Amino acid sequence: MSDYSEGIGTSNLMHEFRSRLLRLLPPDELKSVLLLAEEVPLAKRQVLHRYGVRMQHVYLIETSPVSAGAKVGPQEFVEVWLIGSEGLAGIH
Repeated sequence: MSDYSEGIGTSNLMHEFRSRLLRLLPPDELKSVLLLAEEVPLAKRQVLHRYGVRMQHVYLIETSPVSAGAKVGPQEFVEVWLIGSEGLAGIH
């Protein structure tokens, strides 16, 4: 996993990301966020959070959408919403 802040100059900070949230940040705030961030590749059907478990990370989505689901029965789940490059996962 690589640190997002490596090799990114101030002049091109706003054009390096597909995340709309990151692109909206002013350059000085973006640099502060990137110092704490790392790129995390996600696998298909990877669970990012489970109900009742304290959230450890926030995921700023850059490519494929992330699905948020809810359990509606013992073995039944429904998709509640999708999160794309305009959002983040890990905060309810």
